[in-house]
Amino acid sequence: MDTYKPITMTRSEEIQKAKDLLRSVGYHVSWWTVDDVRDNYDVSFEEAQHCLEEVLHGEMITDMVKEDIHEFAFDNDYKENN
Repeated sequence: MDTYKPITMTRSEEIQKAKDLLRSVGYHVSWWTVDDVRDNYDVSFEEAQHCLEEVLHGEMITDMVKEDIHEFAFDNDYKENN
């Protein structure tokens, strides 16, 4: 009789699996994590998550990314949709 053995993944493998799933449906995945915030500041997981959400979704970041996408597309002769 076969017994079910749960597959145990490392944290790194779990993160990679989540990133792969998001990429498969068209998302670019940020490499920033709550640990990047918590390594430098004495904050909770939730506070670090909120910090990343606010910073990475801010207007300045959005504008910079759009501008860089446009410059990259221009430099690589991508045709614009009309």
